[in-house]
Amino acid sequence: MPPECAQLHQPQATTPASQPRWNYEEIAFAIDVPAGGNCPAAAWSPSGAPTTTAP
Repeated sequence: MPPECAQLHQPQATTPASQPRWNYEEIAFAIDVPAGGNCPAAAWSPSGAPTTTAP
């Protein structure tokens, strides 16, 4: 687990349930990281237009 994820899990594990705390529920989304400055071919486009890469 990446350190930033562990930091989100720790307060729930160390804070009593009777106290206000952060409660981790689920992974809501994930992304494909561009490789070499190019988006993956299967990258989703909200407008339905083809995706392009920045110059």
